[in-house]
Amino acid sequence: MSENEATEEKIARNRNFQLLWFGSTISQFGDQFYLLALPWLVLLITGDDAMALGSIMAAAAIPRVVLMVFGGAVTDRISPRLILIVSASLRAILVFLLAVLVLSGLIKLWMLFVLAIVFGIADAFAAPAATTLLPRIVQPDQLPSANAFVSGAHQIAGIVGPVAAGFFIAFFGSDLSDTSTTTSRIGIGAAFIFDAVTFLFVILALGYLKLSSGGIDEDSATKQGFLESIKEGISFVFRHPSFRVMLMLAAIINLAITGPMAIGLPYMARTEFGANPTALGWLMSAMAFGSLIGFALGGGLPRPNPARFGSTVISVVGVAGIFFAAVALAPTVWWAMTALTFAAMANGYANILIISWFQLRSPKPMLGRVLSLVITVSGGLAPVSMAAGGALINLYDIRMVLGCAAISMAITAFLGLTLRSVREMDLIAVSLEKKELGEDHSVPLL
Repeated sequence: MSENEATEEKIARNRNFQLLWFGSTISQFGDQFYLLALPWLVLLITGDDAMALGSIMAAAAIPRVVLMVFGGAVTDRISPRLILIVSASLRAILVFLLAVLVLSGLIKLWMLFVLAIVFGIADAFAAPAATTLLPRIVQPDQLPSANAFVSGAHQIAGIVGPVAAGFFIAFFGSDLSDTSTTTSRIGIGAAFIFDAVTFLFVILALGYLKLSSGGIDEDSATKQGFLESIKEGISFVFRHPSFRVMLMLAAIINLAITGPMAIGLPYMARTEFGANPTALGWLMSAMAFGSLIGFALGGGLPRPNPARFGSTVISVVGVAGIFFAAVALAPTVWWAMTALTFAAMANGYANILIISWFQLRSPKPMLGRVLSLVITVSGGLAPVSMAAGGALINLYDIRMVLGCAAISMAITAFLGLTLRSVREMDLIAVSLEKKELGEDHSVPLL
């Protein structure tokens, strides 16, 4: 039995991991209904106004960015499981209320802005809690494979869910140009209800987890003031050259591609591929399928040599940008699906390695603060990207906007190869105990 196979077998026997994997996978499947129905609803209400869709997505991203570091500090002070349970419960209630408003015909655009803002606030606390929970239930050397298992299962849900949601909405509302029709309301509203119900699975799974501290000093953050604990996390991140540079590259790349892709795909489905929700479902599923393959490769293949880790990761991100550019040239849904699959495969492989690297290099007592800061900085320009993407799509041809965004992503990634702090990245686990003793605390995993 190979080392990777032995690691995967240990993970598969972990009861806590099984519960988390099952509950989050079911919830992710339901989320695909929400993620397809919401942009479709916005475009229907506004008459295909990409700027309105971008503004709503920006409204969700702004509180997520602003509050993420605070969410990380809270995660280091109280149970991440409790945070996730509260967040999931709140989102379940909100999605159910949204369904009621849609089915009753009372939904207005301003209500979607309010929903987006509250969702963004909940995500600001849920995201760092989710990233810190997994290291508490698996061993450090199991993290890459565990991340691949979880992310892979989520992508399987992402493959099946969007197609199912697209057919679901299309079946109940064949004439989707009028949201006042009963059938279209039923299709979109029922999609939201389905998502709300699936939140129950992850809530129950989290409730049954049996967690110990696992060597994590959960009281360390409480020994400091709240703002002092945030300052400590910021100081740790920005005094490490590789952390700083990777966050800078991620921020630039996300600025270039996040908004154009998030808004561009629903817009293309509406205006280029027959105004059919099933087309959007196929596009979303293609991305999930590619990500699944990428996650499997990231968790299953031998890790890149530490001397070439950074070069490998950033080169793969550049390749993803090239394939995203091919989407702009797609004459058919199937062409776009093929390009998205390869782009997402490259992106997924790189993401697994990068996520594991950040988790392993962060001291466990500061894990929530560090990872929330990573998410905040790398995605900090997402609101700008969303708003700008919607505005540009309204002003210019959708294919030109997508193409320029993807090429910018590729160029940024390849320019990153010229930076020493990228080329010399390595996959290292940090031992806080050794650091406190003044010993060499960097423990290479490879």
